[in-house]
Amino acid sequence: MYASIWTSSLAQPVLIHNWIAGSLVIPAFAAMWFLRVPREEAMMRERFGATWDAYAQRAGRLLPKRSA
Repeated sequence: MYASIWTSSLAQPVLIHNWIAGSLVIPAFAAMWFLRVPREEAMMRERFGATWDAYAQRAGRLLPKRSA
């Protein structure tokens, strides 16, 4: 989900044909990434405990981890 939002935010300057307005999306999403995602992960850890920790270790934060 977050990978698609990052891709969308990076494409905004091209899609709306305004480099200034489009570029403002990038820092807005970056703020969400650095502020919201850690809180969200903490909520998941609190709710699901060791199950979440095991999942988080297997899965990538932004993109899926490559399996061996």
